[in-house]
Amino acid sequence: MDPQNDENEIVANDQLNDGVDNCRSKAKLIDGDKVVEEPKNGMLFGSIEEVVDYYRNYGKQAGFGVTQKKKKKYENGDVHYITLTCARGGKASSSSSNNLCKTSKTSKTGCKATLNATLVDTSWYVTNVNLGHNHDLSPGKARYFQCNKKLDPATKRKLDIDDRAGIRTNKIYNALAVKAGGYENLTFGERECRNYIANSRRLRLGTGGATALHDYFNRMRKVNDDFYFDIDVDDECRLRNVFWAGARSRASY
Repeated sequence: MDPQNDENEIVANDQLNDGVDNCRSKAKLIDGDKVVEEPKNGMLFGSIEEVVDYYRNYGKQAGFGVTQKKKKKYENGDVHYITLTCARGGKASSSSSNNLCKTSKTSKTGCKATLNATLVDTSWYVTNVNLGHNHDLSPGKARYFQCNKKLDPATKRKLDIDDRAGIRTNKIYNALAVKAGGYENLTFGERECRNYIANSRRLRLGTGGATALHDYFNRMRKVNDDFYFDIDVDDECRLRNVFWAGARSRASY
């Protein structure tokens, strides 16, 4: 074997590894300035979740929403290809079930901005990027896009605790903003807080509609022994699932 060839091979492998590490570093947030590197072919990610989070963060910085257009799967169900696009891509439609960012049908402009990534061995490799947008970008409004609004578990717990204590939603929201150092640092709005609290109240098995439903089913069973119902609650006694069947339905079944 030629020692010179072995040395060249080692150098080539080191350069390849350096290139992979460089791509991985560019695919992450730069902690100092909180700047997201512009996407380009060759970026590598450790998981599909990292791909989605990266492009969503880049969209938030650039001023556009992100939606998942399609996935390709192996026969065993594992995803090996993903396409992420600007939320204003495609034709106007009333709804889309797999959107990460829901927008109104009038906001669609046929935008072609796209990022494609495929699974290579155990890493996700960016294969195609289109940076062109056919509409104005709004970095200052990006935090209001639905895909950028989320309630973390700690915030949900605080909302539940404060709501049960009788604290008004606007006061809870203001307190969260103060703790975060300003409203602009929150990843959600007051509307998301109100929606979560309203939903939590509906699920809470206490003095609300769930108790009334349970009492009604008990009365129905007293009237007819063939009436059947079952109520499933979680560890905090919040309603999760309800099943009921009348005598006629059971006989038909």
